Amino acid sequence: MRFRAPIALVLLAIAITLGVSLGHGRQTKPTVALAKSALLADGSFEIPLGPKSPWYLLEQAEMIAAADAPDGKRVIRFQNQAPGRASQAKQHIRLDGRTTPAIDVAVHVKLSDVGPGQSLAERPAVSIQFFDDDFTPLGGEVVGPWLGTLPWTHEQTQMMVPERCRLALVIVGLGGGTGRAEFDQLEIKPADVNPSALPRKSGSK
Repeated sequence: MRFRAPIALVLLAIAITLGVSLGHGRQTKPTVALAKSALLADGSFEIPLGPKSPWYLLEQAEMIAAADAPDGKRVIRFQNQAPGRASQAKQHIRLDGRTTPAIDVAVHVKLSDVGPGQSLAERPAVSIQFFDDDFTPLGGEVVGPWLGTLPWTHEQTQMMVPERCRLALVIVGLGGGTGRAEFDQLEIKPADVNPSALPRKSGSK
């Protein structure tokens, strides 16, 4: 299932994609107004997918009512039968590595007959990619990946944020894998850590 994203978000996504694929050079800065909060919006997927949803560039994704939803009444479901084909949703968040040196990421995931895509690297996951003020990629981290069949399972991890990071792209979905994956209660929060105790990630000054 596909939804059209607001044009500003589409332009932002294109700029981010160029930054990821090129991996160098200076990219145009985003022109959209970013939310003041560094936290993810609608991580429980209760807002219907469409123009009002913070999730965009949706591929083979749908919001479904689920009696067993870990949080709220709905979850997001991804289904794909063609290895390597995109099945995902994206959201950008403001994230400043100078004030937020680490984040806690947690999610509930449920799988049904999930296999890898065209390579073992193409599996369901929650991916967070970091960018500086000029859209230069600074690397990324993932929660997952997973394979097979799973009941609702809670996963969490802590990620270090590059000091130069000013923007993060959150991608959730099958990652090119096949089968069905459902996600709910995806949370990204500043970690309660002592910044001086953390080694800095690549991309830090």
